[in-house]
Amino acid sequence: MKKKNLLFVTMTIFTFCLTISSCGDDRFYDEPINDNTSNTQANQNDFVALYEILGDQIIKINDGFDGKNWMHDDVKHQEMWDLIAQLIDAGDRPWITQFMVIDGQGELYGFVEPLNEDLTQWTMGMAIDMAYVNGTLNGDKEYVYTAIHEFAHVLSLNHEQLNPNTTNCNTYNLEEGCAHGNSYINQFFDNFWKDIFNEHRNIDPDDYDAIDAFYEKYDDRFVTDYAATNPAEDIAESFAYFVTKEEKPNGNAIADKKVSFMYDFPEFIDMRDRLRQSTFTLPMAGAWKRPKCKHKKGKRIEMIK
Repeated sequence: MKKKNLLFVTMTIFTFCLTISSCGDDRFYDEPINDNTSNTQANQNDFVALYEILGDQIIKINDGFDGKNWMHDDVKHQEMWDLIAQLIDAGDRPWITQFMVIDGQGELYGFVEPLNEDLTQWTMGMAIDMAYVNGTLNGDKEYVYTAIHEFAHVLSLNHEQLNPNTTNCNTYNLEEGCAHGNSYINQFFDNFWKDIFNEHRNIDPDDYDAIDAFYEKYDDRFVTDYAATNPAEDIAESFAYFVTKEEKPNGNAIADKKVSFMYDFPEFIDMRDRLRQSTFTLPMAGAWKRPKCKHKKGKRIEMIK
């Protein structure tokens, strides 16, 4: 889900939360975290603790005021981060500079959001209550899936992929910025969304029945129902499927072609190999859950000219 710094929900945060990633994926917020100590936005996220990332290490910036007592456990926070550091090589995540532990309240699994408007630095937030299932970290494999999904958001929405400053966009235009013509998400949009985008953009993001109907109409186009949320969630879900699926799909469905699209990029194949070398068990492709939840405020703006 993203979050809106501007944008959230690529949680992974998770939802139609639209940009929430637990619910599916992401949430939108109007006030950005604009320095390393601000916790205005963090409080809105049921902020438990905030850490600075230095390579594979984390250093606590401050504690939050939300979450149950058991959640304020630095040992568990370290375990959560260690899993991500083992899963995602430091060289693959130079943009992710903060790690936030949140209380997902049984809905939100995780999120990412830009720390600044130039999209060069991002916060990754992960829900401690969703991470520990029956007391075991990643007990249902959802934590690993969420980390991959949220990583895909940063991979496809960072400053090398989008121009956040332009007012004249002739490519896929997200709230975070205008996609470069050769960016991953613009190529993904051109290949798989242009013919259905006008229909999709008329759907109220709070109308879950309409969203579900859209997915049912085009279910052969999406690897999961949550992927039908919007192109940003679709590419993140497709990337997660690409990583977790044992072999390259050979079907003719558009959903299969989206996964095969990832194999067009040698850097993705290399990342996939590194992600799959983790000592943690990956979820079965497409097996993850997608509970629905409501975003707090703000709506995703997506346009194409």
